[in-house]
Parts: sequence; C-alpha cells; structure tokens
Amino acid sequence: MEVDGGQGDPAPGPEGAAEREGQMSQIYAHPAVRLTPVLTGGIALFTIIVCVIITTSQNVVIGGLSLPYVSDTGRDGGAYYLFATGLTIAAFFLELTVIFVNQRLWVLQSTVAPSMGFGVARYFGMFFGLLGPIGLAILAIVNTKMSGDLHAYAAYLFFACQLIYCITVTSLISHSYKRTPAGHREKAPLRSSWIKKSILIVVISILFVIYLPVGLAIVCEWVQDPITEVYDYTGCTEINHMRSASQHLCIYSMLLWLITLYQDMAPSGMTNQESDPVQGIVNVAEGHKGAADVEKGGLPVVQVQAHDQGA
Repeated sequence: MEVDGGQGDPAPGPEGAAEREGQMSQIYAHPAVRLTPVLTGGIALFTIIVCVIITTSQNVVIGGLSLPYVSDTGRDGGAYYLFATGLTIAAFFLELTVIFVNQRLWVLQSTVAPSMGFGVARYFGMFFGLLGPIGLAILAIVNTKMSGDLHAYAAYLFFACQLIYCITVTSLISHSYKRTPAGHREKAPLRSSWIKKSILIVVISILFVIYLPVGLAIVCEWVQDPITEVYDYTGCTEINHMRSASQHLCIYSMLLWLITLYQDMAPSGMTNQESDPVQGIVNVAEGHKGAADVEKGGLPVVQVQAHDQGA
C-alpha cells in the first residue's frame, strides 16, 4: 500500500532530492533576494537619521554633546519606539542577508574556488554574521535607562561581530575573483564589488578602533544622573565627541558595505547552474530522473523515443 505524500511534495529518492534542490535554488535565485541587504541598510539608516533629528529638535538631554551617541537618540519618548522597532526589523533582514550571502559564497566555493579552507572560512563568517544581529536587536530594545551595561555589551557584540563578518566575506569574495578559472567568469564577483568592499573595510576598521579600543582607553568615566538616568559626558567632551563621530561614521560605513552586497547577489550568481537558473534546475532534475530510471533497469524517456524512431 502506497502512502500519498500530498500534492506538491517532492518524491523520495534521487528525483525528490533533485526537485528539492531545484526549489531551493529557485528561492535563492529570485530577484527579490538581492534586496535584503538594501532593506537592511535602508531601514537602519532611516531609523537612525530620523531619531537623531527627533532628539536634536526636541532638546532631549544628550549629556552635553552636540552630536549624540546613537544610543542616546533612541532613549526617550517616541524616538525610543521608532529606534526599537526600526533596528529590530533591520536585525531581522540582516539575519536573512547573512543566510543569502552564505548561499552566494557556496556557489563561489563549488564553481570557482573549491577548497576546504574556503568552506571553513564561509561558516566562520556566517557564525559571526548571525550573532551580530542578536546584539543589534538587544541594544535596540534595551535602552540605557533600562540597563546601561546590557545595552553597552550588546553594542560591543554587534560591532565586533559585524566587523569580523565584513572582513571575512570581503576576503572570500576577493579570493574568488583572483582564483576564477577562465571558464567560470560568469560566476565570479565583479572587480568593482570587492574593491568597494576592501576600501570600506579599511574605513570601518579605523573607525572601529577609534570608537572602541582607543576611545574606551582614553575617555574618562561618565556618570549617570540618578534622577534623569541620563549619562553626563561633560567631563571629557572632546573625547566623547570623537567617539560619537567615529561611532556614527562606523555604522554608516557598515550599512554602506551591506548595500554593496546587492551587486554580488544577482540571480545568476545565486545558483551553481551554468545556464538560466530555472532552466538549469529543470535540466538537473531530468538528469537525476534519467539516472534513477537506469538504476531501475529502464531507459530514460528520450532514449526510448529515439529507439522507436529508428525501428
């Protein structure tokens, strides 16, 4: 007695495996997939800029700084709800972006740069890429009034993980471009892609060092007002201005780096088929089906037709 797996369910065996692979490849090769990094960067950038405008226009206490830390722009009133909602949504799209970029790197690994080291680096980057958005969501929801320490540690987690992720992906894309055989140029990253990312990585790294390691080492201790629960930075105004400016520029550079992924995630680069993604998937499925028929002792349909015509 045969059990019906349901209409639309992939069949078991090689045919089902080919169909499932084809379905996933169609998802990854969908044109909308490449919009995820643009949505991530666009939503985050919009959220931060609007929160800065709200905070500075409403005379919100920002600890004596003319350029507030990003955290202080989403601390009070309506700006908090925008800050928490916008950056949490951006964190969700960032998780999707990391998953889709991992697919792009898998295609590069399988068609351009097959090596174990490439695969290890790909999963290394993916680990930090998926960890960073968790920190982003926490710092967005938990403001400095709720828990200053948790907010700060979440920010450090996000910045550090995102920097590691950006460096790893940029290195793999650069490696793929330089090692691409002549017959696989259509799968290789564009030269302008890794050049843009390499420049941004240098900028992001410098700003990260100024903002966190160096900035935290030279800044004086700031105190939190017990009544307003707002941090006072007037003890080291110049150093805090330097850290605030480097923080803003580092974030904007990271978001710009994410947006450049749009260039890498073209539909043709998200599947390892040599032809049109959908047609290539059909060809692979037919190939698996033919192999399955041979294993069962039969002949593929095309071969049977050819035999009949020759009879």
